[in-house]
Amino acid sequence: MALSQKYPRHDIDTIRNALVGIGRFSDKKIHYFDELDSTNTWLLEQSDPDGCICLAENQSAGRGRRGKSWQNSRSGSILLSLGWLLNRSDTQGVSLVSGIAVIKSLRGFGVQQVELKWPNDILIGGKKAGGILVEISGLNCVIGIGLNLMVSAPVAGKIDQPWVDLTSVGYQIDRDQLVVELVKNHDRVLTDFTARGFAGFAHQWNLANAHRGQPVQVVSGSRVISGVASGVDETGALLIVSGGLVHRIITGEVSLQLRRAKNQVVEYNEIID
Repeated sequence: MALSQKYPRHDIDTIRNALVGIGRFSDKKIHYFDELDSTNTWLLEQSDPDGCICLAENQSAGRGRRGKSWQNSRSGSILLSLGWLLNRSDTQGVSLVSGIAVIKSLRGFGVQQVELKWPNDILIGGKKAGGILVEISGLNCVIGIGLNLMVSAPVAGKIDQPWVDLTSVGYQIDRDQLVVELVKNHDRVLTDFTARGFAGFAHQWNLANAHRGQPVQVVSGSRVISGVASGVDETGALLIVSGGLVHRIITGEVSLQLRRAKNQVVEYNEIID
């Protein structure tokens, strides 16, 4: 069956009607496109992104961290960006609470083995199913979410890391319903985060942490730290235990690697945001 038959275009009216009165994200602020260069880029260019939802069938230049790109099949992914005005200067942890919202949404459809990799990868069965890109200007925050529902063969050939899509692991999820749940869950977690910060979410994130208690390497610039991943603290910093010391990793420019054996490092590539 063709990809377009499995995953039809979004029914924007269905999505809009399901979001009436849910919170800050307004059903009147949904912007839907057949194609954009990037949903994040479009939303960042708006004068007032707060409460706005940007949704696209395809991205021609999806952006990732450190110059990487997001590969997607037309109508085979969730390509969603959300705008939110923070009322706190401490923005650390936004990508982590977004990950919690994504986890809640997927588990609501029965998706098993879905976990989080710090700072913003979505894993299913240890392979990348999606990613999150958070961009902040002042207190304006734009959160981009990309999830693989079905990756076509030509796109699959361009992906240079272990990946998975929901179809290949047996899940046929209505794209419109998934968008609705993603928006609703982000409204809830971002409201709480804005009021209280990340501390109340640390335990939830650690329960979903794919690498907690496992030996890892963290590379930040020229610095390499090897140790055991010990989850995140109340600020959202990644904790690595090594030689009796606890290292707090707060920069986003890191590469997390799972060490399976001595002198053997299997890298989990940077997320495609």
